[in-house]
Amino acid sequence: MASADNLSNDDTAAQSGVTVKEAVRLARAYLLDLFENESLPNLRLEEVELSDDGSHWLVTYGFTASEKDIEQPLFKGFGPSTTRTRRDYKIIKINAQTGEPVSMTIREL
Repeated sequence: MASADNLSNDDTAAQSGVTVKEAVRLARAYLLDLFENESLPNLRLEEVELSDDGSHWLVTYGFTASEKDIEQPLFKGFGPSTTRTRRDYKIIKINAQTGEPVSMTIREL
């Protein structure tokens, strides 16, 4: 995989295909389209890599997700339930030649 230090070199690695900036833009548009009925607060670009064979851009976006804590029956009525936040990460795979989104997967930490 390409490191962040080599992104300028990888920008042309797709050769007559999609640049890194185009891949980032296409991945964001795809992610927003998939989640059109959901809010993606604090959406942020996290990583961009060109696959080892140069055929796909792997673009990782992160966003804030919230989980509502379940009230414990023993403590019911002792204040409001709380909401925890966590960061979710999605990897969007973009065809480096055509710019077509190929997949979206969950990035596990």
